[in-house]
Formats: sequence, structure tokens, C-alpha cells
Amino acid sequence: MPPRYTIFGKILDEMLHDIPNARAAIFADEEGETVDMARRRLTGDSAFFDHQLTAAHWGVVYKACLRCLRDTSLGLLDRITLRFSQQQTIIARVSAHYYLILVLGLDADLQQALRLLDRGRERLAEEM
Repeated sequence: MPPRYTIFGKILDEMLHDIPNARAAIFADEEGETVDMARRRLTGDSAFFDHQLTAAHWGVVYKACLRCLRDTSLGLLDRITLRFSQQQTIIARVSAHYYLILVLGLDADLQQALRLLDRGRERLAEEM
């Protein structure tokens, strides 16, 4: 793991280390700006995606879902879990103004990732 300069980066690095086949963890604000991130480069991954752009794009999706669900009786949107042909992505609320994105390989254990994501976002919230 590369050295981190913020406690947020340290928490994200630890999440990646503890979740086999995790590719990236991105902590972002409500505007889609990356606060900090950790990533794992994969063998043969020469065009590793731009994490700041990823955070901004998923922030738009998350905010759109919040708006759509605001007036339902379902309660506050806690997280969105998506599975694609090449990866899994989890977008999770940390606070009213921050969210966490976890990018996983297809072979990652989703239940383990969700448990560790919940622990990570609790730690992020404590440090804010």
C-alpha cells in the first residue's frame, strides 16, 4: 500500500487491503469532488479509469436516485449496489454531504465487501 497523507486515505487503503479483488475506494463530497482515494492497479490494466471522473459520475447517479426516492415512504437511500459485465460498484452514503464508492472485480465476495464497506464508512464518518 502506498503511504497516505490523510486519515481518510489510510482508511480507504485498509479497506482495499482487507477486501480481496477490490479495485478502488473513493471518498467524495456531494459535488462529486474526490476527498481521497485508494486504488489497486491490476496486471494488464493499462487504461485504469480516472477515479476523480468516476466519483463525479457516480455522484450524479447517487443524487438522481436520492431525488427520485425523496418523497417515498422507503426512508433514506443508504447504498446502491450495481453489477456490470466487468465489475461491481457500490455507492454508499457516509453522511448528508459525503459518499463512498467501492469498485470490485466480479469475483469479489460482495457480502464481505459490504461488511467492510460499512465498517469503513463508519470510520470515515467518525473522522469528519
